[in-house]
Parts: sequence; C-alpha cells; structure tokens
Amino acid sequence: MQIDVEFVGPLPGKTGAPVVKPVGRRGQFYQYTAIDDRTRPRILKIYPRTNQKTAIQFLDYVLS
Repeated sequence: MQIDVEFVGPLPGKTGAPVVKPVGRRGQFYQYTAIDDRTRPRILKIYPRTNQKTAIQFLDYVLS
C-alpha cells in the first residue's frame, strides 16, 4: 500500500475560502491518499493540517 500527503489549497466552494492564495497556513488543506498496490482502490481524505495526529487518524480510517 502506498500512502502520500499533498497540499491541495483552499477547497472550491467552501464557505469563507479565499479566491486568492492565502498567506500563512489559514485556508490550506492536505489530501491524504492511500492506494492498494494489488487491487488499486484509492482512498482519499482531506485534513486541515498535516501532523502525527492526522496521519494516525488517516491510517485508522484506511485500516477500518
């Protein structure tokens, strides 16, 4: 299984999301992705930050 984290910027259509690129960390989101190497299903989840807590939450989500 491959797991990747990527910055995705403000989500389109999200209330209060700025039209221009935000300054600092406000309005930033991170996409956590897991892909099974054998069967190729993809699991995606968006988090407002990237840290150990969100990584553990994502792994729990994937393994459940």
